[in-house]
Amino acid sequence: MFPSVKIILTVAILATFVCSGYSIKCYYCSSAVYNNSCGIHFLKANNSLYNCPNANGNRPAVGCSKYMNSTTVTRECFYGNRRNATAECNKSPYASNCTVCFTDGCNSSSSLLPMVGGILLMLGVARFLA
Repeated sequence: MFPSVKIILTVAILATFVCSGYSIKCYYCSSAVYNNSCGIHFLKANNSLYNCPNANGNRPAVGCSKYMNSTTVTRECFYGNRRNATAECNKSPYASNCTVCFTDGCNSSSSLLPMVGGILLMLGVARFLA
């Protein structure tokens, strides 16, 4: 394959990963309100991504959080310190188990499928370009 075609394909593939906005998008719900669809068995079909607004007018969300206590699972935007995110999130008096993540929609239920798909895509592209 010609070098210029490889460069164009590489740029096109990388461009698909560029974020189109400035704010992170998180799931925003509580199992106390939405019962089963926001709980441990999260249903994406019943919840939509929320464009996290700036807090106090100028502090952007740095990630998404999911915290659980004995009866409730809550998903929302995270506005704390990114370096110390999990420790800061766990300071909440309402949370006994809090996780923070930093990509759009990452506070849904745990799944390895997107990660595996991304790895397979990159391996395919690498093989194609080699």
